Amino acid sequence: MIKSYSSYEYKLAFDRALLANDYRGVLHDVFSIDHEGPVIAVCSHFGLDYVSDCGDWVRVALNVLPLGKNESVAIFSYLERDAPLIRAELNDVLSSTGSQQKYLLSKRILNHCGNFVVSPAHFDRWSAEKRAAITAYFCQTLFESRLEIEDELLYLF
Repeated sequence: MIKSYSSYEYKLAFDRALLANDYRGVLHDVFSIDHEGPVIAVCSHFGLDYVSDCGDWVRVALNVLPLGKNESVAIFSYLERDAPLIRAELNDVLSSTGSQQKYLLSKRILNHCGNFVVSPAHFDRWSAEKRAAITAYFCQTLFESRLEIEDELLYLF
């Protein structure tokens, strides 16, 4: 219940920026993802296991949007007050490139996001072993972060 209320309060800060048309307090880290065909879309808001200086849970919004046949964009959005903690936590994703970046982003999506979709054509190409590994990892991370787990089958792209 407390996490739900905290998420609601955090979302209100984004809403206030939107209503006031003043986005100076909202920051974004954006990067392009190359792929063969649009494969995944994400729209999620989740908390990191840290507390900010003002006592609120540190939260981040993640959107992954297909822009075309061979490109998507990933956008991490958060409040300016939380930038140091969030950028430190997401440094592995933000500072990597190529397949490594997509792998680390895949683990973040599976670890934190309950609201994402995979292209049916892309999903149909996954082996039974890959589907089982992704399902197991997703279930393992429902109540606790498990980013330390390494498995190439978690690659969503």
